Amino acid sequence: MMSPEEQYNDIKKTVDAFQKVLGFKPQGYIMPGERPTDDTPKFLVDLGYKYWMCFLHEDLPYVLRVDGGELVLASYGIWTTDHRTGRADAGRTPRELLQIWKDNFDWIYEEGESNPGFMSLGLHPFLIGRPFRTVILREFLRYAKGHPGVWFPRGIDLATYWKEKCHDNLIERWPNYGTGLAYEKTQIK
Repeated sequence: MMSPEEQYNDIKKTVDAFQKVLGFKPQGYIMPGERPTDDTPKFLVDLGYKYWMCFLHEDLPYVLRVDGGELVLASYGIWTTDHRTGRADAGRTPRELLQIWKDNFDWIYEEGESNPGFMSLGLHPFLIGRPFRTVILREFLRYAKGHPGVWFPRGIDLATYWKEKCHDNLIERWPNYGTGLAYEKTQIK
């Protein structure tokens, strides 16, 4: 495991690379694996991140309070990731993944008549970028766009909307993730 200083410097290298190559800083963070330390969210806030998509335990985005600021947390689509078709022995064909996406979407869309819904897809260019996988992504997007009221925001747009419109729906205080201990979490609405 990295020391806090090593972790901060590692994340900062990414921020600096974005700034140098693209001319802007990243606003959203997904780490390799879901293994944050108690220091991770503080580092993200300090480095200007607005949202974090590593978590799997909530259906809807929510606000995480840390010393020095807040982050919007949204679940990473691990159950709907294209990794499940990445190897011949992965146990799922792209067509099966498409059906999973549609089934997941249909359930969330139906629930959305009375409650907000959220769905993310974990996509990787080296996987979804292959023609036989790209075609299922195109088919899914056409399918979902055929339903009224569906929104396809960028991560930063979702985070901004959630902070402005749903900020107090669910607030969590860090650290608690992965400890197995009870934690402060307030459901306001």
